[in-house]
Amino acid sequence: MRRVLPLLLLPLAGCVYYNGMYNANRFAERAKKAEAQGRTFEAQGYWAQAEVRADSVVARHPNSTWADNAQLIRGEAKVHRNDCAGAIPALEAASFSGDSPDVAQQAQILLGGCYLAAGNLDGADKAFVALMASPDSAVRQQARLEHARILRLHGEYQAALTTMDGLEGQAFDAERAAAYSGLGDLAQAVPLIDQALARQDLSIPWDSTLAGIGRVDPGLASRYTTAVVGLPGLSTEIHDQLLLADGIRLLATDPDSGLSRLR
Repeated sequence: MRRVLPLLLLPLAGCVYYNGMYNANRFAERAKKAEAQGRTFEAQGYWAQAEVRADSVVARHPNSTWADNAQLIRGEAKVHRNDCAGAIPALEAASFSGDSPDVAQQAQILLGGCYLAAGNLDGADKAFVALMASPDSAVRQQARLEHARILRLHGEYQAALTTMDGLEGQAFDAERAAAYSGLGDLAQAVPLIDQALARQDLSIPWDSTLAGIGRVDPGLASRYTTAVVGLPGLSTEIHDQLLLADGIRLLATDPDSGLSRLR
């Protein structure tokens, strides 16, 4: 009887494990559905429950075939609960999944965003470069955009533009505007900036774009600043940052206008 009992417990252990993973996925799906319907408070509760179930699977079955999926849910739940820093260890573990390429890819997508939020550009870029080989064309394009953005932030403007060769869309044009501005190439930057202003685009990195223009033509940068700070929906923080940067630029060439901006 003593030998039979452990054998009888094996299916029970598997059932407990399966139920834990099943419930983690179930609460994650409920959370996503609630978010899609604008029920954010309810979604937060579902994410919390999904995280608890996933934590249990990882703790009790760390070497199981579903452990990577549980790590992904742990990380995803933390991201949606505004704890990107806490999500990184779980997402890193899931990103090395050998059992599920899809789990690894989803983890890398989230990991790149969390690294960016933490200011770890090199870590983020490593994740995005890996995603540039994805079989999913949409993932590849987004990864190229993010890689180009990081190159621009490093001051590698021409490399950023080369990375976006052949890619079309507003997001790519917005990033091109910033890269051309960084190069001081007004002939290429100005049409893109004018198009962005016409569509009242808040996604363009206006701080970097205006700074690049300002290094070549402070007066033009100031006129663009006036247009940008008038865009509907611009946050007060960005509004003030752009005016401050413009005032500081103008002090060197037009002190009166610079002081007026700062006031």
